[in-house]
Amino acid sequence: MLAEKIARARQAKRRSTLRLIFLSSVAVLVAAMLLYASSHSLWPETTAPSAGDNAEVVASSDLTVPSETPATDEEARQRYLEAYAHYQNQLKPQLEQIDIKRWDEALADRLQQDEAAAIEAFSAGDYAKADSAMKALNMLAETTIENSRQAFTEAMQQAQQAYDALNYNRARLEIDNALIHQAGDQAAQQLSEKIELIPQLAWLEKAIAVARAENNPSEELRLINKLLQIDSEREAMQQRAASLQSQLAANRYDQHIARGYDAIDSQDLSTAKAQLNQARQLNPDRTENQQLAAAIAELESRLVYASSVAAAQEAQQADNWQTAVTEWKQALQQRPADKAISDNLARAERIVSLQQQIQALLANPYRLSNDLVKSKADIALIQAESVREASPSLNAIAKKLRDSINVVNKAVTVEVISDGETDISVRGVGVVGTTRSKKIELKPGTYQFEGKRQGYKSKIIEVNIPLDSASYQVSIIADERI
Repeated sequence: MLAEKIARARQAKRRSTLRLIFLSSVAVLVAAMLLYASSHSLWPETTAPSAGDNAEVVASSDLTVPSETPATDEEARQRYLEAYAHYQNQLKPQLEQIDIKRWDEALADRLQQDEAAAIEAFSAGDYAKADSAMKALNMLAETTIENSRQAFTEAMQQAQQAYDALNYNRARLEIDNALIHQAGDQAAQQLSEKIELIPQLAWLEKAIAVARAENNPSEELRLINKLLQIDSEREAMQQRAASLQSQLAANRYDQHIARGYDAIDSQDLSTAKAQLNQARQLNPDRTENQQLAAAIAELESRLVYASSVAAAQEAQQADNWQTAVTEWKQALQQRPADKAISDNLARAERIVSLQQQIQALLANPYRLSNDLVKSKADIALIQAESVREASPSLNAIAKKLRDSINVVNKAVTVEVISDGETDISVRGVGVVGTTRSKKIELKPGTYQFEGKRQGYKSKIIEVNIPLDSASYQVSIIADERI
């Protein structure tokens, strides 16, 4: 891959060099033709105008017109601006990615000076000079960028070769050269990080050789795996690791199975599962895996059952019946035929259900004045009576519900005040009639009082008669004429 990049870079550099030679040859040829034309008097002699003279120089009628008319100042100015924009937007950002000062300080100075000269000529109004200078600057910048790319590719190739040979000093030198040209390149940064691991890799290779000589396969495999964690692309080490793993697998499998059963005896579920997983990784097809898995499942069921029963009992003692329901359900999954568990779950669910029903009734106590709603509340209270001693919280809200039923069904004396001419009624309840002051009996709740009078707009007011109120006063007068 790097060799191909170098070849392409060299080919691009040759094309750039040929283009420079071609342009230089054309320039020399044009200059020679102009010199020849001047020496043979192809154009009549004229006196050059002074710097402040704006008069046009008119050629004679027999003057041979060149095939290409010289560019006007405006054309040169426009070409400069286009070349300048190309340099600033396309070339300069690429140059800024290169540490040119470290690579070639003279080149960096020249680029800076040429850019300043082009800008200075443009500022002075010499647009032809500015245009020429900017073209030369762009050409120099393009050549610099192409040469930098080639240098980067070559340095990367040399750095990779030095890394493969674990030659730290050479690899460090080459990768630093590459980063001069493309400091932000991800591949270069990754290779730079890998190069810093060369001393560790070299030490590991020596340690692996010692372990192999001492016939210590466990230590050798450990060191190889450590090396592969650093550089996983070393094929020879991969093959050796596979061989060592096969060699050690049988003994390690038996050890994991034995440790798994030891963990079961100690009721250490997590250790037993870990040993089974490691045994399966070594040999997934052995029947011992299924046998150990069955023993682990039995232990887990016993532990879950015991934990759920203890948690449910603790939740009941704390009057937390929703949690008790959850825990009893989990215990019942482990022992579906356990009647004691089923009975405890049923009681916990009944208490939770009654709590929810009573809380819903208490959320809007005014509805308790409705006979149907009151009937539901009475039934809930009767059902709660059988389990109220088990749940202090249920007993408390049941008492609150009984009090709310009594209060909401106790009539409140409401005094209706008017002008004696407004006909008053309570929507959905009955007629009050015309009065200046009249007392009626209403249960706590929300009512709409309506007042009507001939020739006046009807008036409706909404009144909320609160709980625990012995009396209430309402004033309504239809006093807005039609």
